Amino acid sequence: MKKNPNPFTLLIIAQIIVTCLWTTGIAQAKDGLSIYEAINISGHQRMLTQRIIKTYAQSGLGIQSEAADNQRKKALDLFERQLDKLLNQAALTPRIRGTLARIALQWQPFKRIANSKPNSHSGEALYHSGEELLFASHRLVQLLQDHANSSKGRLINLSGRQRMLSQRMAMLSMMRAWGFRSLSINNELARAKLEFSAAHEMLKFAPENTEAIAVELNHISTQWDWFQKALSLDSDEAYQLIVAESSESILDSMDKLTRLYEKLAS
Repeated sequence: MKKNPNPFTLLIIAQIIVTCLWTTGIAQAKDGLSIYEAINISGHQRMLTQRIIKTYAQSGLGIQSEAADNQRKKALDLFERQLDKLLNQAALTPRIRGTLARIALQWQPFKRIANSKPNSHSGEALYHSGEELLFASHRLVQLLQDHANSSKGRLINLSGRQRMLSQRMAMLSMMRAWGFRSLSINNELARAKLEFSAAHEMLKFAPENTEAIAVELNHISTQWDWFQKALSLDSDEAYQLIVAESSESILDSMDKLTRLYEKLAS
């Protein structure tokens, strides 16, 4: 008589199969996310940490405050929805789950400050809280990229990080205009510019690029030239409005590019 397999053995086999499928980007969790979609969404979370602070500072500066408040509310809602989606994934490693748990914990105080009325004191607290949340969010994307273990996963991460940098540069410029003129903010802004330029060059020469991706990258090159000029201008209200609008334009293009890389991987 044939013996039924040990239930514990079946559980181990099932876990191995799901992990292997997720690694190849084939397996889908409860809501249908592949590993490449998870990389993109996690990278989007990384961007939202900076966008929330940017719009908070923009509102504090009185630069199109109503629009900035609406953008911040949408960003807060989206971060929470996407965090729930990631937490509900089935095939996550212990390290990925641990990082997600850390993000969920850090998200609560960050969200509480971001929902408060903007002032310079709360703005400083939000900035420091956001630096911790950004670090954890970036760690999550790196872990997912390593889990995918493919050049396409790295391209999605790299392109997605450009989205974050577009908002980070605008955020740092807004914070500086709001009165936070510390050496660390100036250094972070200079570093973000260098990192964006370096990553843009890497993306331009990626052998996986399609014609549509090349066209979008050329378009982003023009936008980046203009955005750099805007960031170098004086920090009064008129110039910060240009920074805000330029960051929106380049964010839209980088988001489109990241979706093209995700489509390439699917």
